[in-house]
Amino acid sequence: MPGIFFAIVGASGVGKDTVLENAKDRLKHERNFYFPQRLITRPADAGGEDHQNISNAEFVQRARDDKFSLWWSAHELHYALPDDVFDALRIGHNVVANISRNTVQEAANKFNKIEVIEITASSEKTNQRLMSRGRENEAEIMVRQLREIALDWSGDLNVNSISNNGSISEAVDKFIQTLLNLADQTAPQTQTA
Repeated sequence: MPGIFFAIVGASGVGKDTVLENAKDRLKHERNFYFPQRLITRPADAGGEDHQNISNAEFVQRARDDKFSLWWSAHELHYALPDDVFDALRIGHNVVANISRNTVQEAANKFNKIEVIEITASSEKTNQRLMSRGRENEAEIMVRQLREIALDWSGDLNVNSISNNGSISEAVDKFIQTLLNLADQTAPQTQTA
C-alpha cells in the first residue's frame, strides 16, 4: 500500500474534529489526502463531527461481515472507518483519520505505512470544550475523561504531538505542516538517471 495512514489521536475535547475539518478544507486541492467520514452509532444531529449515523444492529452486522477497515467501541458508542480506506491507500492516497489510541496498534498491523499525530490540550481547555459541546453533563464528562487508555498504546511507533491550547489557526497550521512533512519524509524517493 503506497499511501500513508495518518492516525490522529487524542483525548476527548482536545479539538481533533475542529483541527481535522479545517485541515481537510485547506488540503482539498493539495496532494492526495483522503479524510474518511467515520461511522458512529450516534444520531447524526447530535453535534460534533460530521459523521455517518449507523444503528447498533447494522454496525454489528457490518463488523461481522468485515465491511469496515477499522472499528472500535468507546463511551458506549461504536466507531468505524469505511472499508474504502484500503482502496485509497492502495492507489497512493494518504488517509487522515481520527481513531482511538487503543486501536493504534491494530491500525499499524492493518496498514502498511502509519504515522501517528496526537493532538493535546490542557485539562482546563479540554473541560471547557466538552462542556460547550452540550452533549454530556458534568458527571458524564468526568467519566469520559477517566476512560482507561493503555500506557503503551503507541508501542514503538513515533508519536508527533501538536498542542491545541492556542488559537485554532495555530493548531491547524502546525497540523498541516506536520502532515506535509511526514508525507514528504515517508514518500518513496524517485531515482534520477
